[in-house]
Amino acid sequence: MRNDKVKDSDATCAGKPIRAAMHMFSSDLIRGCKEFAEKARNAKIHEDVRVYNAACIFFATSTIESKVNEWISIANACFEEEPKSFWHALAPLIRTLKLEEKWNLIASHENGTLWDKGREPFQSFELIVSLRN
Repeated sequence: MRNDKVKDSDATCAGKPIRAAMHMFSSDLIRGCKEFAEKARNAKIHEDVRVYNAACIFFATSTIESKVNEWISIANACFEEEPKSFWHALAPLIRTLKLEEKWNLIASHENGTLWDKGREPFQSFELIVSLRN
């Protein structure tokens, strides 16, 4: 239970000042995807189905892009050891790098899978981006 006498500036989250905490917008976006998919499934008017499906596509691509940006922001705020230099260098580039570029930088740093447009799940992402565009 929160002590009402604690000033917000003194409150912490995971040991960091609460002002460093961020809302996970990707969670809102994925919820929006689910809502629009349900509305499309239940719609009786063809135009409504198209509108809800289009909204779902926009929200889906935004969810994935947002999630990667959240990973970068969280890592930048939380990592205290060696990785900090990587995450601090990457954080200012969030707005300028394409998703594929961010993914590949993180994958290289973490020994993960590089972006491959011809393989899942990257292939599906490329498809929904082309539908969106």
